[in-house]
Amino acid sequence: MKKRNIIFLFILFYTAAGAQADSSLFFTNSLLPSGADPFSFYKDGWYYYTHTTGNNVSLWKTRNLADLKSAEKKVIYTPQQGAVHSKDIWAPEVHFLTGHNSFFTSPDGTENWILYHANSKPGQGCGRFRSPRAQKFTWAKDGKPVFGGPVKEAMALPIPSQKSID
Repeated sequence: MKKRNIIFLFILFYTAAGAQADSSLFFTNSLLPSGADPFSFYKDGWYYYTHTTGNNVSLWKTRNLADLKSAEKKVIYTPQQGAVHSKDIWAPEVHFLTGHNSFFTSPDGTENWILYHANSKPGQGCGRFRSPRAQKFTWAKDGKPVFGGPVKEAMALPIPSQKSID
């Protein structure tokens, strides 16, 4: 009987110790207290996460999505007050396009622009031949950006709109 109790205690202890060791394989929902329209991507060993905040675009950075509550958070876009897209910002997404780029709105908030770099000729690679370029873009009915093709070097473009909003 004593031997049986020892075996039972051993099994109980072993099971409890094993369960504790395996707890690192689990996480508890909710990952964050709130966050409609979540979007994430993985790049260079990091998870990047965003969701609807309503008034800006915030980005969380973490090695493990289960650690979102303690992840580094930065506001990466805050619209100019009074601009067309200055409120009801929802369902943000971040995508990597060829090269590096950033986005901005015209001074009056009525146009969307992309700033990027491109080569003049195919096959020039990622070296010193790239030049910065800017061009206006629009939005498709499904909410995705329509960039069109890269603008050619020395092509005259109208400056971003500076009309006052009435």
